[in-house]
Amino acid sequence: MTSAAPTLDSPLLTKVEAARILRVAPITVHRAIKRGQLGAYRIGARVFTTRQFIDEFLQRNERKPEAA
Repeated sequence: MTSAAPTLDSPLLTKVEAARILRVAPITVHRAIKRGQLGAYRIGARVFTTRQFIDEFLQRNERKPEAA
């Protein structure tokens, strides 16, 4: 019996998968979760986030161009 590895389309993303999406180191994702900046779910000892949490995080941290 083989178990399928999660893909980036999975509802739950690991810190490593989230880091790939955000193009940052996994420790950066870990810190954002710990600080409450990025939503996450704890399932047992593991921590997961979702694409929705990532999108919300990006919207909150978006820098808009300054008007001239």
